[in-house]
Amino acid sequence: HDRVEYHNSTNQIYRTSDAGIAKVLACSGIIEFLAHEMCVDAIEKRVTDQDRFYGPVIVAVDSADARRKIFTAVRDSMMVPLFIDARSGVGYGTVLALNPMDPDHADTYLATLPKEGEQAPIPCANADDIPLLNAIASVVAHHVSYYYLKGGIFQFKESAINYTVVGPSVATKVINTLFKS
Repeated sequence: HDRVEYHNSTNQIYRTSDAGIAKVLACSGIIEFLAHEMCVDAIEKRVTDQDRFYGPVIVAVDSADARRKIFTAVRDSMMVPLFIDARSGVGYGTVLALNPMDPDHADTYLATLPKEGEQAPIPCANADDIPLLNAIASVVAHHVSYYYLKGGIFQFKESAINYTVVGPSVATKVINTLFKS
């Protein structure tokens, strides 16, 4: 439901010509331009906790309340084997990858969200954070490709990206592990 604003072109993939267009439509147009053989089915609507999702879901929203609504819909659908939440702020990024159908993963994920109505602890990204946003996108792509190459996700993974030190650093830790039987 969100629209591209002119300032989004300074720290996001959007072009200045995308201003005023729904972000999902602008993003799908950019993806189709960059990957000519790909067809994106963009759906312009606000997600509610009543929606149902199927397949992997990647979340890149700027509010904990929106994350909570999306996660509730994803968890209740029981058809999403991979959930990735990408977060960014000035100099820092976090990518969480998990199986939302696993109760331990779900509880761990929900504990990472601020309480309803509280703000996230770091401010939004700015134009200086473009390398950080590219690093976050790379971590997301890694989790998606790992999921498809390995046939599933069995661990809750949290990747922390820090661009406030000299040179970037990325650290990934496994929070929970599921064992295949």
